[in-house]
Amino acid sequence: SRLRRFTDDADPLVAKLERTLDDPLRTDTQAEPVHFALGKIHDDLGQYEQAFSHYAAGNAIHARSLEYDRGAAETETDALIETFSAAVLQAGHPAASASDKPVLVVGMPRSGTTLTEQIIASHSRAAGAGELAFFPALARHLPALTGGDNVYPACWTAVNDELARQNISEYLGLLDRHAPEADRVTDKMPVNYKHDGLIRSLFRRARIIICRRDPRDVALSIYFQYFRDRHDYAWSLADIAHCYVQHERLLAHWIAAVPHLTHEVRYAELVADHERAVRRLITAVGLEWDPQGLD
Repeated sequence: SRLRRFTDDADPLVAKLERTLDDPLRTDTQAEPVHFALGKIHDDLGQYEQAFSHYAAGNAIHARSLEYDRGAAETETDALIETFSAAVLQAGHPAASASDKPVLVVGMPRSGTTLTEQIIASHSRAAGAGELAFFPALARHLPALTGGDNVYPACWTAVNDELARQNISEYLGLLDRHAPEADRVTDKMPVNYKHDGLIRSLFRRARIIICRRDPRDVALSIYFQYFRDRHDYAWSLADIAHCYVQHERLLAHWIAAVPHLTHEVRYAELVADHERAVRRLITAVGLEWDPQGLD
């Protein structure tokens, strides 16, 4: 259903998918992706009530196997803001790197992170590394690496110079494997918006590019994506909204702490006034103008 745009509601694939849903032997697990496929097709055909009905059914099935804990999400946000205070971020770790090669493109899924990375990577002195799992993995493993009883992010205070230098070296090595000659390399893992404090503390000159889009567009686009087992908040519009609020709380904190190395890309502006937005973006990552970004 994702491979092409549907223009005919008599397409045989529609009937085939509907027969699958009518099969009394089919399970909810089998029905789930079929609902998402039919949602996509009906959306293409402009049949929005039918599309939304299928998306809602597919999301409802998946939501039964996942639970988004709103209280835990708020506690996590509070802890990140408290641990990585403005003073901590401005000082950085004593062993922090001065490399300006990393460019972190962050934001909610479906907010324009892929487009933003493609624009930066089209520059002759830049490259894109895609979604790197480095910082989410480091955050998971840091309690064990520091050897204490504190969970992340509280365990950050136990990161010594040796551990900091080791992870800095590993990350820069990862970027070099993607593009050894590039002056800037993007990492567009969207969930790194949670790890800006960790990133900024290890890389004092890293650029953080924040992608923003109308929250209604973000929420609807997430709700229409079949993420399988990723993103525990993605299967309910109310949970998506709650997650978005936590996302905005964190971004406001990161921006206030280190504004001069943070740049916001607004999707609507990128579409409406492309060249101006691209010029501002290229300047923000510290590169001279290259018209290839317009392509």
